[in-house]
Amino acid sequence: MLQDCHDLLTSTEWKDIIITNDDDEMSCMQFPPEWKIDGKVLKITGIIDAPASLVINLLFDNIEEQTSWNKLVTESMKLQTIDENTDIVYQATSPFGGGLITARDFVILRHRKKCDNYYITAGVSVHTASVKIRPNMTRGENGISCFATEELPDEVNKCRFTWILNTDFKGWIPKTVVDRSLSTGLIDFMTYLREHLNNMQKQSI
Repeated sequence: MLQDCHDLLTSTEWKDIIITNDDDEMSCMQFPPEWKIDGKVLKITGIIDAPASLVINLLFDNIEEQTSWNKLVTESMKLQTIDENTDIVYQATSPFGGGLITARDFVILRHRKKCDNYYITAGVSVHTASVKIRPNMTRGENGISCFATEELPDEVNKCRFTWILNTDFKGWIPKTVVDRSLSTGLIDFMTYLREHLNNMQKQSI
């Protein structure tokens, strides 16, 4: 899983690059044919005013606090700790896409590790009998996805942050609605993350 994420992070196959209003770079690609995985992968990358290791550790260790700042999720909890860098978590979303996409939930196996220049938290959906399908909630499925940060030369308090996402919402949803909703979600997440880190820095003063 981590090697696949590293391969995506270093791939030169990303296309349809756009620059957001916050100067983040968003792009997409199809999985390489040899992976034998269908679907589109989305990526957003931008500069964050926080150290690389701090950002990844925040996203991994404080998973249950995400609902306090990440408006994309309504529930976020750790189901099982496998070791200090591996766990299984549960997250749920509210309806989005203008209400065309109803609430989704996900059960995700995560692993954290430093790979070359990247601090990575990789994740992929897993099936578990301990989390039943809930009424009015559709179980989505994440393929190979990750958060990653890179240290910047001479900028110890900044990093380059990347979110790579491959997800299947399940259910019949027009592709244009899915693509637009995912793109909006990636952009919104960058805003929420920056606001949260800024608030943390203010509280530490």
